[in-house]
Amino acid sequence: MTRSTKLDRLPGAVKTELMSRILGSTESYESIADWLKRTTGTRYSKSTIGRFAQALRSVHGGLLELGLSSKALAANAGKLERLGAYLVQRELLTRRIESLQKSIFGTLGTGEGER
Repeated sequence: MTRSTKLDRLPGAVKTELMSRILGSTESYESIADWLKRTTGTRYSKSTIGRFAQALRSVHGGLLELGLSSKALAANAGKLERLGAYLVQRELLTRRIESLQKSIFGTLGTGEGER
């Protein structure tokens, strides 16, 4: 799981546009930093933008390869983030269930727990 960056806390509309700029163009990080400064009033470094872009591509790059447009990806960023969180929760729950099943059913027939 990737670490959160300052850019993850941007307002939804600004974050959506940022994602669109990163995924859908060849705009430089310096240009994006200038746009963010004009839009939010806060200066973000090119390194911060680069880390956010790397994490973004890592998480959502496969969807681009499957044919989802960068605009559609950016427009649904919030939903995709929630979906990702739900999938992680589901995976953790599945692992807990499997562990409990092994501890319960794995001991059956081994003499453990029998009196």
